[in-house]
Parts: sequence; C-alpha cells; structure tokens
Amino acid sequence: MASVPVHESEGAHTIFSTAGKGGVGKSSIALALGERAARLGQLRVVVIDGNRGQGDLRAYLRLARAPLPTVYDVAAGADPSTVIIRPDQIAANRLSSLERVRFAVALAPLSGMADRGVVTSEVYGQVLDAARSVADLVVVDTQIAESSDTSGLFDDLWVPAMAQYAHMVGITNLNGPSIDNLTERILEFRGAGVDVDHINVILNDVPDDAAYDQQRTADHLSKLGWLRGTVMRDTAIIASNNAGEVPWDNPSLAPVLDAVLFAVTGMDEFGPKPEVSAEPAKRRGFLGIRR
Repeated sequence: MASVPVHESEGAHTIFSTAGKGGVGKSSIALALGERAARLGQLRVVVIDGNRGQGDLRAYLRLARAPLPTVYDVAAGADPSTVIIRPDQIAANRLSSLERVRFAVALAPLSGMADRGVVTSEVYGQVLDAARSVADLVVVDTQIAESSDTSGLFDDLWVPAMAQYAHMVGITNLNGPSIDNLTERILEFRGAGVDVDHINVILNDVPDDAAYDQQRTADHLSKLGWLRGTVMRDTAIIASNNAGEVPWDNPSLAPVLDAVLFAVTGMDEFGPKPEVSAEPAKRRGFLGIRR
C-alpha cells in the first residue's frame, strides 16, 4: 500500500511513542508527555491511541465502560474531528476522585472492530490530520514496532510522518531483546529517511540495584538518536498507572519528559532549569534573630 499523504508544514508538533518487542512503559510515557505538555506549557494536546488492534489508553484512563467514539467511527463515516474526546468529556466518564487530565484523546477501535481492511491507514491518517489541525502537540501511542509491520500503520503512515515532520520517542528497558529490537527498528526508520535529530531514546524502568555497564549502554543508545535520560524503577509510577492517574509530575520521570518536550517544542518551560545556589546560612543572634 502506498504511503498516506502527510502534511509537513501544517499542524502541531507531533511525537510517536514507540517501543520494540519487549519494551515497557510506552503508553504510560505517551500519556505523561501529553499531560506535562498541557500543564507546564499550556499546550493544546491530543493523544492518539495508534495501537489499532490492542488499544489500551481506554484502560489506562479508566474509560473501559464509557460510551465514547473511537477511530472506528471515522471508518463508518464520522467526521474525524468528532472522535477527538475533549478533557471535559474524559472527566465526565471517569470517577470524580481521579485527577482531571488536560489533554484530549482519540481512542483505538474496540475489540472486534479493528479490521485493518476497515480501519485503514487512511482512516488513521484522517484522525492524525484532524488532531494536528486543532492541537499544538499530538502524541501518538503506536503499537509495538516489530520486524514485520503486520498493521501497515508504520509503513503507510507513522514512518512517512516521522520522515517529514514528526519526532519519535523510542523506549526500552535493560532487557537485551528489548534493546536489540528497538535498535533494529530505529535503524530501519533511519534507512527510510527519518532524521536522527528527530529520534529520541529513553531507557526506562531501570532497577536501583541493576548491574550493567551504564556508559556502554548510554553510548549504544546515543548512536541510535538522542538519549534523553534514564527513568529509574519507581513504585509511585506503577501505583499511579494502577490507579488510573497520569504520573506527569513524578520526579523520576519528569526530567526525561521535559528533555523530550524541549527537544520537540523548544519551549523554555521544558528547558534546563537554572541551578539555585543555597543562601549561605546566617548566624543566629539572641532570640533567634538573624544577623
């Protein structure tokens, strides 16, 4: 199938959150990127669930039972803009005890409605164009990138978009097959025209007691693209995900999110923070008054 036409000069900054087989945290990081961009940068953000066959953002956001439109509706004739679910719609279909998210979302088809012959790459291309026309930033949570693109979405849409205008975030953990698979996919993407400056890499879910050659691993990942940081394993991130919250301000994750968002948007809100030197302690006089 020919690539779906993409529009380089029109629309929002775009990030594809991707992992090779065995990667972890792809969806969680996609959501956290969207939420942090909306909160700190005051950006209009749309997160698209690009995992057509096994979309899980609905579960992450605790929207499993919500009667909300999906990308499938576009295949059935709906205007693509109508499947972009606004933050107020998300809030109306989540428990009131959950923190309100600031981004919009386009949900993947429900199970049994994801036939690639119906929900085609062209359908997803229409949703991507609609999102880019109304947002400042679009984050696409892709399916796992494998050696054979059975979905067609990478070959038809995601990679051509990355080659023309979008950035990617490749996520891996320390597992050897995960690093190898991501390496193979990124080299394929670069061979298809994706600029190395648009490739961001995150090492995720690293245990504190992990024994590995940090410099060698960093050197390898840096050869694939720009290594934006390491996220240590943090039970608070896991707890947030399990509770239906988005860990956008988690201290283990936030610096890496900012590094990616700064690279993509260039906004000062995500840039390096100036170091604040501690004020020298002053002597205390009688009654505790500082001299």
